[in-house]
Amino acid sequence: MHLHLQNFELVIEYNCVVFRMSSQLKLCEKNITDEDMLEKTFSTFHASNVLLQQQYREKGFKKYYELISCLLVVEQNN
Repeated sequence: MHLHLQNFELVIEYNCVVFRMSSQLKLCEKNITDEDMLEKTFSTFHASNVLLQQQYREKGFKKYYELISCLLVVEQNN
């Protein structure tokens, strides 16, 4: 609930925390889907990046790794 993309300097740091939390939840028999992780990531874009959030949603990512890969490339080029 308190995990936000904007709280991390690097996308890779955010990604590591997402996977750690996902693994912990799986141990508690709570299955986390790609759709869950995508929605969490989209919903935590900073309020000033609403347009950017919409653009990423429109790309139609189906797998979490596709979004993270895209964000990593953007981060490297930015």
